[in-house]
Amino acid sequence: MPDPAIRGRLFLLAGLALLYALYLAWYHCPYAGASDASGYMNSARLMLAGRLTTPVRVPDGMGPEVLARDHFVPLGFLLDATQQNLRPTYPVGLPLHFIATGWLIGLGPASTLVGVASALAFALLLYLTGREFGVRPGWSTGVALLGALSPLVLMHALQPMSDLVAAVWALAVMLCALRSSRHAGWAAGAGAAFAVAVLVRPTNMLLLLPVALALPPRLRTWIAFGLGGLPGALFLAGYNHALYGSYVTSGYGDVRSLFAAAHLAPTLWHYATWVPVVATPLALATVALPWVKIDWRRKCALLAWAGIFVFFYAAYEPSKETWWYLRFILPALPALGIAAALVLQQINYPSWFLASRLLPPDAAPDQMARGRILRLPVALLLFLAAAGWMFSWTRDLRATSVELDDRVYPITGRWVAEQLPPDAVLIAYQVSGAVLYYSNQPFIIPNYLTPADAARLDTWLTRNHRVLYAALYPHEESVVREHLPGRWEVVTRLRQVTIWRRIDPAPSPR
Repeated sequence: MPDPAIRGRLFLLAGLALLYALYLAWYHCPYAGASDASGYMNSARLMLAGRLTTPVRVPDGMGPEVLARDHFVPLGFLLDATQQNLRPTYPVGLPLHFIATGWLIGLGPASTLVGVASALAFALLLYLTGREFGVRPGWSTGVALLGALSPLVLMHALQPMSDLVAAVWALAVMLCALRSSRHAGWAAGAGAAFAVAVLVRPTNMLLLLPVALALPPRLRTWIAFGLGGLPGALFLAGYNHALYGSYVTSGYGDVRSLFAAAHLAPTLWHYATWVPVVATPLALATVALPWVKIDWRRKCALLAWAGIFVFFYAAYEPSKETWWYLRFILPALPALGIAAALVLQQINYPSWFLASRLLPPDAAPDQMARGRILRLPVALLLFLAAAGWMFSWTRDLRATSVELDDRVYPITGRWVAEQLPPDAVLIAYQVSGAVLYYSNQPFIIPNYLTPADAARLDTWLTRNHRVLYAALYPHEESVVREHLPGRWEVVTRLRQVTIWRRIDPAPSPR
């Protein structure tokens, strides 16, 4: 029978986990929204239908002599070699998570289930992995709770994106690798988790370095690790070959132009500014990890785990654009939290004692105060202050407003499905993935139209008595007016999106 105090703490943690899960489920955004969310949701729906691709949607009667097929490719998709079908851009791992339960409860509820389960698994695995690295139970609990409250974790638990799921599987890989010295089965588990982590995000291949430091240097262990990962590797190779024509090619294509040494300094400064925000200033204690006395292999594994992601993505151009692009290094942030805890737990913290009744000034030296005395460890107060920091920044960064902001995507997609006139030809870009998901309507992407493209389109519209409509965010309106000039009128406003109709095309240039 567990100690009553331990049992009470377990009940408290279970209650907090339940409230946390209900909170996430309430605020979750189960929509095919912008590029990432719609890309993953559309990919999952294709696989549920037993397909990997979907035909390009083109307005009836519009041939390739009017517009090339690349003007009909929504966000999250690429054309295949035949120019007749769309293939997903994003990795297959997250859609596989969605369809695991989506066939039974629907993809929207499945995305909510995955988001809630990922956040809970993140906290639990962060606790267990911290314990394997030598973090004491109280500190490991604190790190897990702060990790669950991070605005970065909350934001990506509340939408159908792969970043938190990638971090969960990174934690699972490291936990199993650290435990593999006990039994080869843990090494096989590490291999299987590594394969799933790469399915979710290909750059999780970077985990191979910290895993190599965490696994015991025994042939049997490495064989078990390889066998555990083999099924996932074979599946990924087959999927890549079926969609992209190569066993090692992904939908991202060649992104080498986005990496450059010139990005290192500004991105590292961006990290230095924002990591203390999303992981609290306690994360700064990580810099003292080299002087903490723990097993050298585990110390090197922890440093490699954090460092390899941080420096890899520091060279990636988009990483410095905004605070929530720290999502790229989310699989490394658990390592920073664990490292900081290993440093901070070395400090001998005092305690504050609060009495419910104070002694009078003229009390005798042997006189005792009556009432209860409360002992408050300073370490506990440190974590409470860090939790307050998380709550404050979550509010300021609007990390939990994703559903409110993205509600416009299904509203727009359903308006297009139900109210777009039969003679309409739709222009869409940011909402293109949502239109693909929520409707059967074709649409044209306006961003790459040349004046010659626009002239041919206008001729075709006039000849076929078709009317041009557009579903646009405010920042897209100037682009559409530039590529497709004329007199536009507002049909309706759907939260942030406006539906426009062109009633007077501008004369085509000679």
